[in-house]
Amino acid sequence: MSKKDKGKPPIQLIEPDFIFGIADALAFGADKYGPDDWKKSIPDDINRTFGSIQRHLWHWKQGEIKDPESGLNHLLHATSQIMFLYYKTTHK
Repeated sequence: MSKKDKGKPPIQLIEPDFIFGIADALAFGADKYGPDDWKKSIPDDINRTFGSIQRHLWHWKQGEIKDPESGLNHLLHATSQIMFLYYKTTHK
C-alpha cells in the first residue's frame, strides 16, 4: 500500500530540536510579553523586529551562543523574529 504524500509539506525534514527550540523561544516571549503579542502592529514594528534579528545574530557571531536572559540559543530567538517578519509581511 502506498501513501499519497505528494504535494504535502515534508515536515519531517525539519530538525525536531530546532522546532522545539523555536517553541521554547516563543514560550519565553509569551511569558515576557503575552501570547501572540508580536501580532499586534505598531508603525515601526518591522524595523524593530529586524533590529532584534540583527542583535541576536551579531551576539551569536561574536561568540555569545546563548541569550543571557533566556538561556536559549540566539539563533532560536532570531528565527522566531524572522517568523514574525514573515507573518507581518504576508498576512496583511
